This record gives sequence, structure tokens and C-alpha cells, in this order.
Amino acid sequence: MENEPIRKHSTRDRLIEFYRRLRELPQRDLARAAFQQICETLDRVEDEWSGLPKLIPIPPLGSPDGRMYCPVDDHILSRADGSLLAMTRGHRIEIAANGAERIINKATQVVELNDDKPSSRSDAAVGSTVGNRPDWTSHSAD
Repeated sequence: MENEPIRKHSTRDRLIEFYRRLRELPQRDLARAAFQQICETLDRVEDEWSGLPKLIPIPPLGSPDGRMYCPVDDHILSRADGSLLAMTRGHRIEIAANGAERIINKATQVVELNDDKPSSRSDAAVGSTVGNRPDWTSHSAD
């Protein structure tokens, strides 16, 4: 099984799998821990589902290789209240100080993951433009 070729899945299928796996994990109680969990989960999905090796350093934003990557340091804003804002080529990742996560598609403005309940991921909304906004409500959208 180790030598079996990896079946390449579409980006959309990989995102669905990524969100599914995130919802199965316990929510972290700090933004940095939540961000690390997001990155580790994304790397696992991409390793298993993209059929593409992870490049180090990752390709520049204007030269995608077909694999999704966690945001690089210069695209992450740590706020004084403990929350984080991170940007990828296609998504805006908002993580409240309490670890609640929200991932927004930049092109459509659709909230693809809305995990604003500190104690549970079971009610995360995928593909919804409505939902509660945790601690970041006072910050304007970019």
C-alpha cells in the first residue's frame, strides 16, 4: 500500500475533506494553537489527497503549483487582543483569541467554516454567509 499512487482530488474536494477533519478535532482554546491545528490538518489532507509534494519554500502567491499551503508569516496578523488574521491565495482565516475559527472564501465572500462555539465544532457552518462572529466583530473586513 505504501507504493500506491496518490489519487489527485479536486481543490474543492480537498477543502471539503479539510473542513470535515477540522470539525472532528477538539477546538483549541488559543488562536495560535488553533492556527497550528489548521496548518497541520491542511498539510495532512494535501499530502494524502493532492498528489503533489509540499515545496519548501512554498511557491509565491502568484505562482501556484496546485497544492494548498498554510499562510506564510508575512500574511499573518497577530492582534493585540490575541486573535489572528491570516490570508491565503483564496481564503481569509480569522481566529478569535478563544480559538474560534472562521474561514471565508475571498472570491465569493462565502463563509466556508464558521466555528464560533468554544466548546464544540458540531455546529460549524460550511457554505453559509450567515453566522455569529466571535471576538473579531470590531475589525473591518479587508
